[in-house]
Amino acid sequence: MRRIQNVNDLDQALSDVAPVIKERAIEVDARGTFPHENLATLRQTGLLGICLPRKFGGAGVGPDGDYAKFFEVNDRMGALCSSTAQILFVQNASLATLGLMATD
Repeated sequence: MRRIQNVNDLDQALSDVAPVIKERAIEVDARGTFPHENLATLRQTGLLGICLPRKFGGAGVGPDGDYAKFFEVNDRMGALCSSTAQILFVQNASLATLGLMATD
């Protein structure tokens, strides 16, 4: 898996992680557990930080760019694993808020 550098990398990153996230979702749902492994996978690719402003290492989604892409990413993740999608949404919404308030 390669790490996201900008918004153009999002579709490929989602395609790369989709099979493993979907497979793990079955176990997460069956056991009612927290998707720790899925979050580690998202962290490795950079998906957990897409709404961080570019100047802080983000992908340019959210305050820097395209909120529609943010919702598209979450929609696609929700089709794979709803638990992981909820965490991804909260994480990136928080980063978007911080990005709006942050100073150098």
